[in-house]
Amino acid sequence: MGQQSVSAYAREHGVSWHTANRLIHEPEAPTSDPPIPKRSHQGPDLRLYEASHEFHEAHFKIGLYGDTHIGSAYEAEGERRAFYALCHAEGVTALYHAGDVVAGNGVYRGQIHELRPDCIGAQAQVERAAHDFVDADLDIYFILGNHDLKWWMDYGFDVGVQIENAAQGLGARRTIKCLGQASARINLGKEPCQCVLDLIHPSGGTAYAISYRAQKIAESYTGGDKPHIVSIGHFHKANNLPHVRNMVAIQPGCFEWQTPFMRGKAIDAHVAGCILEGWMEEIEGKPSLVRMRLEWAKYYAPARSAAG
Repeated sequence: MGQQSVSAYAREHGVSWHTANRLIHEPEAPTSDPPIPKRSHQGPDLRLYEASHEFHEAHFKIGLYGDTHIGSAYEAEGERRAFYALCHAEGVTALYHAGDVVAGNGVYRGQIHELRPDCIGAQAQVERAAHDFVDADLDIYFILGNHDLKWWMDYGFDVGVQIENAAQGLGARRTIKCLGQASARINLGKEPCQCVLDLIHPSGGTAYAISYRAQKIAESYTGGDKPHIVSIGHFHKANNLPHVRNMVAIQPGCFEWQTPFMRGKAIDAHVAGCILEGWMEEIEGKPSLVRMRLEWAKYYAPARSAAG
């Protein structure tokens, strides 16, 4: 496409010439039917959707993880599978993923060079993620993060729906379900001892202190609308605050090793997942989380088997 055509594209879509040139020449997000349009300009749906998972009891055991970035050349695939195996061994009822299931493309300049060669496009990332979820053989509930939503905002390609459909096509025996874009609220168990779990994938960069963003998120909740537990993705950190505003705030780690982009920004990657066991009781007419046991599964880069 010549310079005149790039200029016409830029005028038509209201973007700069350089942005138009990049959009025209970047790899397409392949799909089958219908073809994906360029630049849908669709923002994410940030509403907090609720789901009721009554199959849990007042005593429950769940797995929390996130930021798998499937399709990244730096994804921690073996460690992720080890975490699934641990969840099986520990009798985990379901897994809850805090977003950024896939790597996306074009989230930051040069990201294409940090992707697996076979996972440049949206459909390839979705298929790899669906295979991963199906092979886990666990009930997996997830939300979408900013990397997943890049496909939505640029092309109108819904990663959540596509993963569900691909998993069904693979004959998934367990539930694989997207609960929302950027956030979801899950009611674990039945009243009167129902535990409220929020999954959120916020925006913004890493703070100077690991726990700072989790603290600010906990402080941002309106009184009377707080969950018992909030699992926070996006920051690639493993951290828990057991009692902030009567909530448990957890950053469940990630399953992507530090990328060149992260290294350049001095961002560490905590490759980890966790298993949360909780006990609910009714106290003065309110469901209360009275006991909690949190187990971390920590993983290390192959060349770094010891701290330091």
